[in-house]
Amino acid sequence: MNFTETREAINFTSSGKQLHNTTLWEKMTTELESGDNIVLNDTETREFEFVLNGRNSAKSNIRMQGLRCISGFCPLDEVIE
Repeated sequence: MNFTETREAINFTSSGKQLHNTTLWEKMTTELESGDNIVLNDTETREFEFVLNGRNSAKSNIRMQGLRCISGFCPLDEVIE
C-alpha cells in the first residue's frame, strides 16, 4: 500500500509486542504469518506491505499505527489563516 502522509514510522503490534520490520522479506513464502511486514519509509518509496492469514492464531489482533513523531514531540509550523 502506498502512503503519502508524512510518518516517521509505522509500527505493527500484536498482544502488546512490536512485530519487527522486514519480516516479510526475511521468510520464505510458506513461513509467512499474520503481522509479517515491510515498511519502506524513504521519501521516494513510502510503501508498506503486510501479511494477513491464519497461520498463527496467537496473532489474531494486530494493530498498525502510523507515528508522525517517534519522540512524541514534533514542532509544527504555525498555520496562518
